[in-house]
Amino acid sequence: MTLSPETIGAIVFLSPAVAVFAYWLYRTEFGKTALEGTRARRNLMPFYIPLAVFFLWWLILSLVYMVSAKWIEPDGWRAGLILNIALAVAALTAILVMVRVVRLYFARGLRGFGFRLRGAGRDFYIALLNLYGIWPVVLASILLTDYAARQIYGPDWQIEQHEQIQILLKHPHFILRVILFVVTVGIVPVFEEMLFRGLIQSKLRSYLGRPWAAVAVTSVAFAVVHGNISHWPALFVLSMCMGYSYERSGSLLRPIFIHAFFNGIMLTLAMFEGQAQAAALW
Repeated sequence: MTLSPETIGAIVFLSPAVAVFAYWLYRTEFGKTALEGTRARRNLMPFYIPLAVFFLWWLILSLVYMVSAKWIEPDGWRAGLILNIALAVAALTAILVMVRVVRLYFARGLRGFGFRLRGAGRDFYIALLNLYGIWPVVLASILLTDYAARQIYGPDWQIEQHEQIQILLKHPHFILRVILFVVTVGIVPVFEEMLFRGLIQSKLRSYLGRPWAAVAVTSVAFAVVHGNISHWPALFVLSMCMGYSYERSGSLLRPIFIHAFFNGIMLTLAMFEGQAQAAALW
């Protein structure tokens, strides 16, 4: 059997990543000792606060988009622009609220929450290494989901693209692409990691006492909230990686970087794939 250049390139790229993940499994006894000695983030936050923050985000997003959409054609590039502006407004508002919540309820405020600029450079490259190490598992979960769904729904079934990728491919408008990248890579990871890792996972660890249990439950919630069932396995795996990195380091910057890297890579690959398809058609 002759392998295509794309397959050979993927094998060359992913082989070290498989080795990194295998070494982590060996060194931590399949994750058993990976989070030993890590400390919970002390807080007095009421359990309903994360739900209130999520509801506030959803309410602002819905209101901004519904009001703005009255003057925008539903299929035009401006509709995608309005959606991303609404996402930005809702996320930034929720971030400000969460900063206040953290200062009120977390011991040592933002530092105890994990916002520490000192060591950000180390968090940056370790986040990149963590994402690289988990990438084969994310890819495997996507391939297994695709295979299982094709067995159930038939060979024509395809994993639905994320809404942001659909907008990116449908409307190659420069301003829209810039704002979409800023929102998806710069704003959304901060909002989602503050909410899921910072608030939800921290509170769950206070209740459950076991870091891996808190990471797993948070990862289920993270995947489900994103809506598309076909994305759940990959999102769960990615979330487990981000939750682990938060518990292991105590720094919220690390899962934020992982999240931002992942979103940026997905958007960039989609954009270049769309351009390649357009060139082929031309």
